[in-house]
Amino acid sequence: MRKDRHMKRNLLIVTVMFISLILTGCGLPKVLNLPNQKVERKISKDAVYMAIYKAGMRRGWEITKLSDGHAKGVVLSRGHEATILIDYTDTSYSISYKSSKKLNYDAKTDKIHSAYNRWILGLKRQIDKEISSLSLHETLHTAHKSIQPVEELSSKNKESKEEEETEEFKPVQSSGF
Repeated sequence: MRKDRHMKRNLLIVTVMFISLILTGCGLPKVLNLPNQKVERKISKDAVYMAIYKAGMRRGWEITKLSDGHAKGVVLSRGHEATILIDYTDTSYSISYKSSKKLNYDAKTDKIHSAYNRWILGLKRQIDKEISSLSLHETLHTAHKSIQPVEELSSKNKESKEEEETEEFKPVQSSGF
Protein backbone atom coordinates (compact mmCIF):
# COMPACT_ATOMS: atom_id res chain seq x y z
CA MET A 1 0.00 0.00 0.00
CA ARG A 2 2.72 2.41 0.93
CA LYS A 3 4.49 1.80 -2.43
CA ASP A 4 1.28 2.55 -4.34
CA ARG A 5 0.87 5.91 -2.61
CA HIS A 6 4.50 6.75 -3.24
CA MET A 7 4.20 5.87 -6.96
CA LYS A 8 0.96 7.84 -7.33
CA ARG A 9 2.58 10.84 -5.67
CA ASN A 10 5.63 10.63 -7.97
CA LEU A 11 3.40 10.25 -11.03
CA LEU A 12 1.42 13.31 -9.97
CA ILE A 13 4.63 15.34 -9.52
CA VAL A 14 5.96 14.29 -12.93
CA THR A 15 2.61 15.12 -14.56
CA VAL A 16 2.46 18.56 -12.94
CA MET A 17 6.07 19.28 -14.02
CA PHE A 18 5.32 18.18 -17.58
CA ILE A 19 2.21 20.37 -17.79
CA SER A 20 4.06 23.36 -16.34
CA LEU A 21 6.84 22.94 -18.92
CA ILE A 22 4.29 22.98 -21.72
CA LEU A 23 2.45 25.99 -20.32
CA THR A 24 5.61 28.04 -19.75
CA GLY A 25 6.81 27.43 -23.27
CA CYS A 26 10.07 25.72 -22.41
CA GLY A 27 9.29 23.13 -25.04
CA LEU A 28 8.89 25.71 -27.79
CA PRO A 29 11.71 26.31 -30.28
CA LYS A 30 13.23 29.69 -31.06
CA VAL A 31 11.80 31.54 -34.04
CA LEU A 32 13.60 30.52 -37.21
CA ASN A 33 14.83 33.50 -39.23
CA LEU A 34 16.85 32.78 -42.36
CA PRO A 35 19.16 35.69 -43.18
CA ASN A 36 21.21 35.86 -46.40
CA GLN A 37 20.20 32.64 -48.10
CA LYS A 38 22.47 32.47 -51.12
CA VAL A 39 20.99 32.25 -54.61
CA GLU A 40 23.18 29.54 -56.09
CA ARG A 41 22.85 30.51 -59.75
CA LYS A 42 22.99 33.77 -61.65
CA ILE A 43 19.44 35.02 -62.20
CA SER A 44 17.81 38.44 -62.08
CA LYS A 45 16.22 40.04 -59.03
CA ASP A 46 12.82 39.73 -60.72
CA ALA A 47 13.43 36.02 -61.25
CA VAL A 48 14.25 35.64 -57.53
CA TYR A 49 10.92 37.31 -56.68
CA MET A 50 9.11 34.98 -59.11
CA ALA A 51 10.75 31.98 -57.41
CA ILE A 52 9.62 33.28 -54.00
CA TYR A 53 6.11 33.94 -55.30
CA LYS A 54 5.76 30.51 -56.94
CA ALA A 55 7.21 28.74 -53.91
CA GLY A 56 4.79 30.56 -51.67
CA MET A 57 1.83 29.57 -53.80
CA ARG A 58 2.94 25.93 -53.85
CA ARG A 59 3.32 25.91 -50.03
CA GLY A 60 0.09 27.76 -49.21
CA TRP A 61 1.60 31.21 -48.58
CA GLU A 62 0.19 34.43 -50.00
CA ILE A 63 3.20 36.43 -51.20
CA THR A 64 2.81 40.16 -51.86
CA LYS A 65 5.49 42.45 -53.26
CA LEU A 66 5.84 45.47 -50.97
CA SER A 67 8.52 47.29 -52.97
CA ASP A 68 11.54 46.46 -55.07
CA GLY A 69 13.49 43.84 -53.12
CA HIS A 70 10.88 43.46 -50.35
CA ALA A 71 7.90 41.12 -50.03
CA LYS A 72 5.50 39.92 -47.37
CA GLY A 73 4.25 36.38 -46.89
CA VAL A 74 1.15 35.25 -44.98
CA VAL A 75 0.09 31.68 -44.28
CA LEU A 76 -3.15 30.54 -42.64
CA SER A 77 -3.53 27.02 -41.28
CA ARG A 78 -6.27 25.69 -39.01
CA GLY A 79 -6.89 29.05 -37.37
CA HIS A 80 -3.15 29.81 -37.03
CA GLU A 81 -1.54 32.65 -38.93
CA ALA A 82 2.06 33.67 -39.59
CA THR A 83 3.36 36.75 -41.37
CA ILE A 84 6.94 37.05 -42.61
CA LEU A 85 9.05 39.62 -44.42
CA ILE A 86 11.23 38.53 -47.31
CA ASP A 87 14.08 40.73 -48.57
CA TYR A 88 15.72 39.65 -51.82
CA THR A 89 18.35 40.60 -54.37
CA ASP A 90 19.71 38.76 -57.38
CA THR A 91 22.26 37.01 -55.12
CA SER A 92 20.37 36.27 -51.88
CA TYR A 93 17.11 36.32 -49.95
CA SER A 94 16.24 36.60 -46.25
CA ILE A 95 13.15 35.42 -44.39
CA SER A 96 12.29 37.03 -41.06
CA TYR A 97 9.40 36.74 -38.61
CA LYS A 98 6.95 39.67 -38.54
CA SER A 99 3.91 38.49 -36.56
CA SER A 100 1.65 35.55 -35.79
CA LYS A 101 -1.70 34.56 -34.32
CA LYS A 102 -2.37 31.46 -32.23
CA LEU A 103 1.22 30.21 -32.53
CA ASN A 104 2.20 30.90 -28.89
CA TYR A 105 4.82 33.46 -29.84
CA ASP A 106 6.73 34.79 -26.83
CA ALA A 107 8.59 38.02 -27.66
CA LYS A 108 10.70 37.82 -24.47
CA THR A 109 12.15 34.42 -25.30
CA ASP A 110 11.66 34.65 -29.08
CA LYS A 111 9.98 31.23 -29.03
CA ILE A 112 7.08 30.00 -31.14
CA HIS A 113 5.07 26.89 -31.99
CA SER A 114 7.20 24.37 -33.92
CA ALA A 115 4.74 24.44 -36.85
CA TYR A 116 6.03 27.93 -37.73
CA ASN A 117 9.61 26.68 -38.17
CA ARG A 118 8.37 23.74 -40.29
CA TRP A 119 6.50 26.18 -42.53
CA ILE A 120 9.60 28.37 -42.91
CA LEU A 121 11.88 25.41 -43.73
CA GLY A 122 9.32 24.11 -46.24
CA LEU A 123 9.12 27.53 -47.88
CA LYS A 124 12.92 27.82 -48.04
CA ARG A 125 13.26 24.39 -49.67
CA GLN A 126 10.58 25.29 -52.21
CA ILE A 127 12.19 28.68 -52.98
CA ASP A 128 15.51 26.93 -53.60
CA LYS A 129 13.79 24.44 -55.95
CA GLU A 130 12.09 27.27 -57.83
CA ILE A 131 15.36 29.21 -58.13
CA SER A 132 17.09 26.13 -59.47
CA SER A 133 14.26 25.60 -61.94
CA LEU A 134 14.20 29.26 -63.00
CA SER A 135 17.96 29.47 -63.36
CA LEU A 136 17.92 26.45 -65.67
CA HIS A 137 15.12 28.05 -67.69
CA GLU A 138 16.95 31.41 -67.81
CA THR A 139 20.19 29.67 -68.81
CA LEU A 140 18.43 27.92 -71.69
CA HIS A 141 16.64 31.13 -72.67
CA THR A 142 19.89 33.12 -72.60
CA ALA A 143 21.68 30.43 -74.61
CA HIS A 144 18.86 30.48 -77.16
CA LYS A 145 19.09 34.29 -77.44
CA SER A 146 22.85 34.17 -77.95
CA ILE A 147 22.64 31.79 -80.91
CA GLN A 148 22.75 33.97 -83.99
CA PRO A 149 20.60 32.92 -86.91
CA VAL A 150 22.55 31.58 -89.83
CA GLU A 151 22.66 34.20 -92.52
CA GLU A 152 21.16 33.17 -95.78
CA LEU A 153 23.56 32.66 -98.60
CA SER A 154 23.71 35.57 -100.94
CA SER A 155 21.93 35.02 -104.21
CA LYS A 156 25.29 34.80 -105.97
CA ASN A 157 26.57 32.11 -103.64
CA LYS A 158 23.23 30.36 -103.90
CA GLU A 159 23.34 30.41 -107.71
CA SER A 160 26.92 29.16 -107.88
CA LYS A 161 26.10 26.41 -105.43
CA GLU A 162 23.11 25.38 -107.58
CA GLU A 163 25.32 25.33 -110.68
CA GLU A 164 27.84 23.09 -108.91
CA GLU A 165 25.09 20.73 -107.84
CA THR A 166 23.62 20.48 -111.38
CA GLU A 167 27.07 19.83 -112.86
CA GLU A 168 27.72 17.07 -110.36
CA PHE A 169 24.47 15.30 -111.19
CA LYS A 170 24.52 15.52 -115.01
CA PRO A 171 23.90 12.14 -116.53
CA VAL A 172 26.94 10.55 -118.09
CA GLN A 173 26.51 9.95 -121.79
CA SER A 174 26.96 6.40 -122.82
CA SER A 175 29.51 5.51 -125.47
CA GLY A 176 27.37 3.09 -127.42
CA PHE A 177 27.17 -0.04 -125.43
